Amino acid sequence: ALLRDVSEDGQRSVLQGAQQEIQRSLDQEGLGDTVRFRLESRGLVVTIVSDRVLFEPGQADLRAEGREVVDKLAAAIGRLPNRLSVEGHTDNVPISGRYPSNWELSTARATTVLRELIERHHVDPGRLSAAGYPHERSREYQNMIAEKVRAATGGYGSWPHCSQQLGLPQ
Repeated sequence: ALLRDVSEDGQRSVLQGAQQEIQRSLDQEGLGDTVRFRLESRGLVVTIVSDRVLFEPGQADLRAEGREVVDKLAAAIGRLPNRLSVEGHTDNVPISGRYPSNWELSTARATTVLRELIERHHVDPGRLSAAGYPHERSREYQNMIAEKVRAATGGYGSWPHCSQQLGLPQ
């Protein structure tokens, strides 16, 4: 049965089990602090805490440590029947070289992980999708902007409303 055919409590239990399995596996390799988890309406969201865990700055080739993290994730998520979305993100450092923009770099990163899941871990490609997002979409970037707005407005402004006045991206 697909996970969507299971009760909400059952789904939560299955996803929490996957989270625990991933965490245990990463802890055993000394990589336990490389991921964070959130249960959302769309399912279990696993966030790699830093771009540098998976990739070198400006690159989309997996680092050795990044490959270990993907291996551990794949072992747990490969058994779940859910659709999986791999989302690539970047920071706000201007890019040069192989990728014309951070958006293209983020998409390349997502498809690198996607390819790893398919080729090395035999995850069904029909369950997978990839998306790339520029730095404006990252949680860390949003938090940084929100903090700048709070500091500049004494806590009375909101982003994006105040961003133009403060010279921040919208």
